[in-house]
Amino acid sequence: MEKEPLKLKVECLVIHGGQRPDTATGSRAVPIFQTTSYQFKNTEHAANLLALREFGNIYTRIMNPITEVFENRGGKFPLISDPDPSYHGLNFIEAFGNIAYIVKARVNLLRDLGPVLSPFNSFLFLQGLETLHLRMSAHSENALTVAEFLEKHPKASWLRYPGLESSLEKEKVKKYLKKGADAWLNHTPAVISRRTAVNRCYPCFHKIMYRA
Repeated sequence: MEKEPLKLKVECLVIHGGQRPDTATGSRAVPIFQTTSYQFKNTEHAANLLALREFGNIYTRIMNPITEVFENRGGKFPLISDPDPSYHGLNFIEAFGNIAYIVKARVNLLRDLGPVLSPFNSFLFLQGLETLHLRMSAHSENALTVAEFLEKHPKASWLRYPGLESSLEKEKVKKYLKKGADAWLNHTPAVISRRTAVNRCYPCFHKIMYRA
C-alpha cells in the first residue's frame, strides 16, 4: 500500500518547500549555484533544451537551480494558452502544464529583455522567506497592541486598525486575515500647534542627521 504524500505545514514549507536535499552530500540547506552556464549531455540534448522539447537548465540568464527553488517556494503563476510563434507554435500549457507561465516568462521575457534574478539574490530572498511567517505574526501582534493602547489614549483623536474589536472590518479580518491584521494602522493625534510640532520633531531630526 502506497503512503500518502506528506503534507507540510507553512512553517516547514517556507524552509524546505520546492527543494530536495543534495543526493551527493545530504546537505539540507539551499546552495548557491553561482554559475552562468550548464553542461549539455550531447548536441541532441542541447538542441532539445534550446527548442524547449526537453525541460532543463540552459543558462543562468533564463534559469538557475536556486532561482527555481525560490519560484517553487513563492507559488505558481496562472496559465497561458496562446501558441508561441517564436517557438514554432508551441503551446506552453500542453508542453509544461502548471509551470507554463514561468517557462514562458523565462524563454520570452528574459530572453528578450534580460531582467534576470541573480543566484545570489535568490539566496538572499530565501533567507528572508524562511522567517516571514514569524515576522508577520509578530508585526500583527505588535500593531494590535499599539492600536489597543492608542484606542484608549486621550491624546489620540482618531484611530483605524482592522484588528480591533471595535473595527467595522473585524468580521472581514476573522474571515480573510486569520493570522493577523498586518502591521499598518492609521491614527490622528490630538490637535497641537504648528510651533509645538516643529519643536518636538527637531531634536529627533537633528540626532538622525548627526548620526548619519
